[in-house]
Amino acid sequence: MLVFLGKVCLSLLLILGAVEAIRIFLRALLHTGKTGKIYFILAFRGHDEEAELALRAAVQKLKWLGGGDEKRILCLDCGMDEETREICEHLAEQYGIIEIREGMKNEEI
Repeated sequence: MLVFLGKVCLSLLLILGAVEAIRIFLRALLHTGKTGKIYFILAFRGHDEEAELALRAAVQKLKWLGGGDEKRILCLDCGMDEETREICEHLAEQYGIIEIREGMKNEEI
């Protein structure tokens, strides 16, 4: 039984390695010499329980994109409450790629 589980684990690791090798090959194949800017825009209104999760996920996605391009996350304040604003400011300070900008408030829509 132990040998069987070992073979299953080894098979899964081989599959994951093959998928990763294909991903690296395709990324190298599709890479261009062009540089550009990448912006993720996240808008928050009122109290958002998932603001920190959304910002951290955006940071990780930008890291996965790689390259030396200019990458920024724009956090739009569309009437967010004080707690959500503090979270955004803390993460902006922590990562350095997050900018907080004023967005459209409810009464402007």
